[in-house]
Amino acid sequence: MRAVGKAKNYEHQILIVNGWEGTGKTAVASVLRELEGIEPSKYSLHLEWYCSYQQAENISMEAAISLIRAECDSLAYNSIYGRELNWRLRDISSVSNHPNWWKYFLRGLRSNINESEINSSLCLNLITHNLYPSADLLRAALGDRLTFVEVVRDPMFMLNQAVFNQKNCYGVSMARDFGIQYLDTSLPVADGPNARRRERGILTKPEIADEAIEFLSRRFEVLFNRSVSREEIIVNFEDFAVSPYAYLDRISNSVGKAYNKSLRRRMKAEKIPRLHHDDGRNTKDYRRVGWTQIGTAKDVASDKDRFIALYRSQGYSEENIEKLAHLSDRYIKWKGIAASPTCNT
Repeated sequence: MRAVGKAKNYEHQILIVNGWEGTGKTAVASVLRELEGIEPSKYSLHLEWYCSYQQAENISMEAAISLIRAECDSLAYNSIYGRELNWRLRDISSVSNHPNWWKYFLRGLRSNINESEINSSLCLNLITHNLYPSADLLRAALGDRLTFVEVVRDPMFMLNQAVFNQKNCYGVSMARDFGIQYLDTSLPVADGPNARRRERGILTKPEIADEAIEFLSRRFEVLFNRSVSREEIIVNFEDFAVSPYAYLDRISNSVGKAYNKSLRRRMKAEKIPRLHHDDGRNTKDYRRVGWTQIGTAKDVASDKDRFIALYRSQGYSEENIEKLAHLSDRYIKWKGIAASPTCNT
């Protein structure tokens, strides 16, 4: 078989903010828009597809590396030309949310484009969901140009959105689900080849909660069973929301960019830092997926105790709460060993 691939690649940087639904990556990615000169954020489905196909061993490592490099070149080229930019005002990835949105509007009006702008000072800003199992593949493809940020969160604080997702996303077959699945189980490739789910019919609330906790368990096993490399930046959202500066400094140093003067204004809009990590923005979209305001600045109970009380009031079984608490304890132990801002530098 003859080797094929793109013969030459650009030298620009790539920032990837990855994290499952409900981890807080939206807030983290919003703050990182304030890095000087960073491109508008994009959701990169193609990178997720290439990595999923390679993880499932449907394509070779060499093919995946070639496709990843070509995709990052294409994204940079189209961004410089003002193409494929999202101007929908309500979307999280809208260019209108970028601090220098006018710059990208003017790009679309230019008649002459200088391709030399695609250099080491340009940095793509990509948001993804399921790339952590493929972090080594991405590093092999992109080398030192890559800053990989994995946003994680104590599973104790993720149950309501996980239940929402089981009811409305993972348990429903629909054409707009762009994730790559194992066709025999209808489970995402990120869950691993051995993952199984119960026969689905009309599930009761306790059964949906069971599936949500099984989902969280599968995903967190990926964290627990994989060594964190020195190049990866793990952002523990429950810590970032309360004390973000060590994380922000490390990301800034990795991409070699300072933050805009408007950083504090952006952080204030995201309510970061905050006393309780769950005291986030009260938006319609967040409420829709299960966010609930459960504390105030005067609360002295721990976040974990307040969430346990919430889940009991919402009717979750003691068995499910106990399973979630056990998973949370394992996460805290893992975080202490592998994922603090100082442990993996």
